[in-house]
Amino acid sequence: MLSVKKRLRVLAGRLGSAGSERGDAVNWLIITLGVAIAAAAVVTVLRPAIENAGQQIATLLGGG
Repeated sequence: MLSVKKRLRVLAGRLGSAGSERGDAVNWLIITLGVAIAAAAVVTVLRPAIENAGQQIATLLGGG
C-alpha cells in the first residue's frame, strides 16, 4: 500500500507532464497539504498545554 506522500508524488508526476502550470499547481497543493498536516500534528501534540494556558489566561482575566 502506497503512503499518502508517495501517492501525491505519483499524482504530481502524472499531472506535471501535462504542462508546467498544472505541475506548479500540484506542487503548491502538496506543499499546502504538508504544512496543514504538520500543523495538525503539532496542535494534537500540544493540545493539553494549549488548553492549560488558555485556562490560566481566563483565570487571570477574571473569567473563572
